[in-house]
Amino acid sequence: MARQRRHTEPLETLHGTLTDYEVIDRHLIEGELRGRAWVFAKAKASSQRETFTDWDVRDLHRAMFGELLSWAGHFRKVDVGPAGQLWFTWAEV
Repeated sequence: MARQRRHTEPLETLHGTLTDYEVIDRHLIEGELRGRAWVFAKAKASSQRETFTDWDVRDLHRAMFGELLSWAGHFRKVDVGPAGQLWFTWAEV
């Protein structure tokens, strides 16, 4: 099966609009690394195994992408989806 061509939607960020996939990908990788560090620090700080709450997931998202996206770490209140396709309502997310 042939690999599909990548299609990048413009990403509105705190630093302006990003349109180049290579630039967006770099930010996603950096966010993943920050997220891994956040999870490791949370696990290290606890003496027992904990289940993440919705609030923990929100805080993780803010740690990962808060310096890039104004909405990072906030719960959705409107229906949104990639390229306008809605897979879940905001309440289900």
